[in-house]
Amino acid sequence: MLEIELILRVCIEEKITVGQYFFLYLLHRGDHTLEENKSLFKQYCKSCGFFDIDEIRQLSHRRFLEDFNDIRSGKTLPEMFMVHDDVKQRLFTTPEIEGEELWNSYPARFSLGDDKFFLGRSGATKDVVIMEYLAKVGKAKHRFVMDRLELFKQLVEEGQLPGRKIIDFVREEIWEQLEGFKSEKPKVRSYDTDL
Repeated sequence: MLEIELILRVCIEEKITVGQYFFLYLLHRGDHTLEENKSLFKQYCKSCGFFDIDEIRQLSHRRFLEDFNDIRSGKTLPEMFMVHDDVKQRLFTTPEIEGEELWNSYPARFSLGDDKFFLGRSGATKDVVIMEYLAKVGKAKHRFVMDRLELFKQLVEEGQLPGRKIIDFVREEIWEQLEGFKSEKPKVRSYDTDL
């Protein structure tokens, strides 16, 4: 997935503008403390103008950052803002980690019996699977899906469900269809997670 698509998804989920995201990102990485020739913050402000103060105040009001600027001074200094830790976690950790976890946990192949297998991680490229998964699930529901994936693998092993290509698992949201299913046996594995 292109990084800009991930950023746009974060902006949509958090209900912030791209400019607000960019401002938070530059604060988070301490870009304003760098020399001008290395600081994207300073270069952006020089070329494009300062960030919209009303958008910055919205971020403060919505608890994305803490504003320690003295309003009476009439100056707004970037070093007087602090991005909250929970915001850093939500906005700047790589969401692809969840997609990678799904990919790596999904069976590389499923047994068809008689020493025959079909590839589980097929039907689309890894990047497409991750992009579609993140679009459907996001961070909030990821743990639920991973728990359901374990149940799905057990049900396939027991013959209660057929194995599926990973892209079908994502597109059809198979995790939502497992309500009421229960594994009948202790966990046994007849699939490989590595090829």
